[in-house]
Formats: sequence, C-alpha cells, structure tokens
Amino acid sequence: MGFFDEYLRKERMRQAEKYIKKGDIVLDLGCHSGIFLKKHKNFIKKGYGFDELCENKREGNIYFKKFKFKKKIPYNSCFFNSIVMLAVLEHIPNKNSLVKECYRVLKKGGRIIITVPSPKSDKLIAFLVKIKIIKEIDFFEQHDTPTHEEVINLFKNNEFKLLKHKKFQLGYNNVYIFEK
Repeated sequence: MGFFDEYLRKERMRQAEKYIKKGDIVLDLGCHSGIFLKKHKNFIKKGYGFDELCENKREGNIYFKKFKFKKKIPYNSCFFNSIVMLAVLEHIPNKNSLVKECYRVLKKGGRIIITVPSPKSDKLIAFLVKIKIIKEIDFFEQHDTPTHEEVINLFKNNEFKLLKHKKFQLGYNNVYIFEK
C-alpha cells in the first residue's frame, strides 16, 4: 500500500470511528488487515473482521475470517451493534443481497457505517494510476461506484433509516450512517 492509499484509508477510518459506541460488537466487512478493529480493540466488546485477503485467526477480542460475500453472513440474526464497510460497497456486485444480510445480522437500533467514493472519483483515480501514484490493480478492482441516490435508495429499500451523510476529501468520498 502506497502513501496515498494509506492516507485515504486513515481518513476513511477517522470518518467512521466516531459512530462506534463503547462496548459495541462490530462487524468490519472488507477489513483487509483488520487495522480498524485492532485500533478499537479496547473500546469495543468484540470485533469480527471479514475479508477475502485475511486469514482465519483470533487476536484477543478480535476475530478474523477469510470470507468473500456470496449470499449469507455466517452469524445469527440481530448479532451486531455496528457494521463497518469502508470503501467496500463499490466492490460488491450484488449490493442488495449484502444490504439485506446486514439488516438481518444487525440488532434493532444498530448502525451501519459506510464510506463510498463519489462516482466523479473514477476520473481522478484513472489519472492517479496514469501518473503512478496509486496501483492500477486497485482501480480495476472497483466494480460499480453507486451514486448518492443509489446508496440512499439501496438502504431505504431495505428498511434502513439514514442518520447522516457527509462528503469528505473535497467531495470525492462520502460517509453514510444508517440505522436499523
């Protein structure tokens, strides 16, 4: 991960962490190396990190699972207080199935915290790839960046209530907080 990628990751984490409550049981979908959960291990009750790039392991109250979303999140209904997806939604081909599953495993009153790049960021990313500031593979892994309206409708159609939306990084990124 290059300097620019690291900066973006840290800023996404900073935007999301203020919505995690002390003692939460947190699911981090697309956790990569688990840095978000590790950073908050003394604040949350338990953390579960899912990513196709991580290994199955436990580090204290943090559990990691090698996982690629297909149809079902392997936990009981109403298990998590918070779900975090930082720059993940745009990589999921079947977004509706994922949001339905998030609703199922989230407790009533639970929050889902997501960051999603703005569709206008695709042109900027292509330029950054061209001048070799970010890796080309990172750009092409991005499947389908939803618009603001698509994000809102996706979650509202699955019974989530929008608590907050904020643009950051000069409008090239968004943070959304939805509640079940």
